[in-house]
Amino acid sequence: MFDIELEITKHLQDLASFSATDPETEGVTRLPFTREAEKAAAYLKQYMEEAGLQVRIDGTGAVIGRLEGERKETILTGSHYDSVTRGGKYDGTAGIVCGVTAVKLLRERGCRPEYSIEVIATNDEEGFRFSRGFLTSTAMCGGYTAGDLMHITEVGTGKPLAEIMKEQGFLPEMVEAEKGTAGRYKSFIEVHVEQGPVLESEGMSLGIVTGIAGIHRYFFQVTGVANHAGSTPMDHRVDALYIASRIVQYIYEETSSWQGVVATVGHMELTPNAMNVIPGEAKFTLDMRSADEQKMLKLYDKIRKFAEEAAGQAGAGLTITPGTRADAVFMDQKLQMSLEHVIQEEGFAYRYVESGAGHDSQVFAGFVPTAMLFVPSIGGISHNKKEYTESSDLARAARVLAGVLARETGEEKAK
Repeated sequence: MFDIELEITKHLQDLASFSATDPETEGVTRLPFTREAEKAAAYLKQYMEEAGLQVRIDGTGAVIGRLEGERKETILTGSHYDSVTRGGKYDGTAGIVCGVTAVKLLRERGCRPEYSIEVIATNDEEGFRFSRGFLTSTAMCGGYTAGDLMHITEVGTGKPLAEIMKEQGFLPEMVEAEKGTAGRYKSFIEVHVEQGPVLESEGMSLGIVTGIAGIHRYFFQVTGVANHAGSTPMDHRVDALYIASRIVQYIYEETSSWQGVVATVGHMELTPNAMNVIPGEAKFTLDMRSADEQKMLKLYDKIRKFAEEAAGQAGAGLTITPGTRADAVFMDQKLQMSLEHVIQEEGFAYRYVESGAGHDSQVFAGFVPTAMLFVPSIGGISHNKKEYTESSDLARAARVLAGVLARETGEEKAK
């Protein structure tokens, strides 16, 4: 039997090297449809082939490895291979590597599964580079047209995703072909690092996810008047940054009084961004998360009204553009029970948890029975170069995943 921990550690380290920044000193930067992503996809294709899978790359750039079973009906597992800027080595890729490792464990038994199994490395889950995320999972579930991809744009440049895909050798029309493909799967099971402190703080090796909080994202643009910093009196200014700052302060102060909702302004751009010029334009993002959709919508309505009033009083322009939206979902109870059964058989410490972070499972859950298995994030740190998960916990997750795949595919009955 191969060394599971060494297997996982090696491939996570290898994948981290496909980064626009030094993974050790700055963290992993692997944005979708970049040279780094292309190299990572090629690596994953070879890795899956060496594990005995038949591999294809779909129209969204996802890498999919298939183990043929007795039936065409298929169980899907995996996660995403894109990252945020200066992120960690485990977010997304841990789920892919655990998926391939689980299939290798099954193949070592020498049994052909009743159902086929596919391991997927999805593309552009993070929604960091473009105005919307969950590219692969949304294409497979709700579907995109080539026209839709013209309206998804690169943050900062406004360049359409469709044009960027063409530059990387992908035809936007190919994305349309993925529509509805999620319906052919029997279930989807995703392994992921927790990205929070709960499991580690309680000494748990694994977490069974009960549900995922909803995500609503918005792009704000405040348009003032760029003018001379020295000769423009304070009462004659239409300072876009000042107005944006008032809105941001309101967001944080107001959200603090709403239980169960979090809001983050994580990105801001100024124009012309010069020391001696009053900012004429300020752009910033708003990321809202909650398990209560109605509460989140009500809070956003208050934020929108305040922003409109603040801009109007100052004589500035304001536009708000919706970005990624994923509703809160619950995980499939039967799959949760299957995870719990295998975990108890293995004797691992676990608990049920909720996810405040968004995942591809959030999209798949609306179309196919879906479950998630969390492993601890040391210090609760994620989206950061210091992100770390013990290889021993990842090995436990791979063993549990293999056990669940065996139960779901009927291998257990054949033993």
